[in-house]
Amino acid sequence: MQVRFSETLNRLITDPKNKHTKSKLAEAIGVSPSAISQYLTQVSSPKFEVLARIAEELNVSIDYLIFGEERTLPSSREEEYFSLRLEKLLNAQDNNNNIRKWLYEKFTDDICSRIELTTNELLSQKDKLVVNSQLGFLNNDDISKIESIAICAKIMSNTLFYNVTTNDDGEFIPGMFADIVVRRLLSGINYHYVVPSELSKLANAMVQIFNRLGGQDFSEQIQVDFNDSSLLVCGFFIYKLPEDFTLKISSRLSRKINNYVVDNYIGFTASPNASVDGDMFLDKLHLKKAIHFFDLI
Repeated sequence: MQVRFSETLNRLITDPKNKHTKSKLAEAIGVSPSAISQYLTQVSSPKFEVLARIAEELNVSIDYLIFGEERTLPSSREEEYFSLRLEKLLNAQDNNNNIRKWLYEKFTDDICSRIELTTNELLSQKDKLVVNSQLGFLNNDDISKIESIAICAKIMSNTLFYNVTTNDDGEFIPGMFADIVVRRLLSGINYHYVVPSELSKLANAMVQIFNRLGGQDFSEQIQVDFNDSSLLVCGFFIYKLPEDFTLKISSRLSRKINNYVVDNYIGFTASPNASVDGDMFLDKLHLKKAIHFFDLI
């Protein structure tokens, strides 16, 4: 059988019955739109795990995606190729995990040290920030509005007090933004959290609270990864905004965030505690780094 991956992928994306565009498919499988373009033009080929996600998202078999038709029994040569490929992937898995862990730690240390400098500088000007929005300060009302229109959320934090906290009896209860998150989950958007492993119990409680408030299981929409690199600030939040986001927010808020948006993403650092009414924007350079961090996971 002849490999027809790019041809098949293009046919599936352009099929009027298929609701996927290149950008929607990229978002769904966790790659960039440019990666999809490279697959279509045969500039590059996806890894096996990405290939599997594409097939699942487009509701076809991997055989059909690669060859443009369903296969019966594989030839001995094809069988040998896939056997060797699988063996190679399995052998490389441990090394890949170690490399990824090293990359996460190095990248996290770099971005967080830079964010800390900016955050400390901005926090020292807190009184001015409330008056002058051009200095990069978002109050909690602004953040609530942004989260209410976001189409996906990526959050790295060393605390989850925005979403889950405890009462005087030590019981887990919803945080200040729990209701907003649940409404967004009910609308179908996904949340990706990266937190220290010591917060695993708190993260599980958060998901259970969301499930209870929403009356359904959100486990397919919430991804929680654990990373024990030192986070020098409370954390950072990244939201993907819809294409028409300027029509869904006030002109005041649109002007405030306009200079900080990258490819419809907006990001900001989290306040050190709930008593601070607001957060600071990530500049475009660090927003791009933060987006890349989540792409690595």
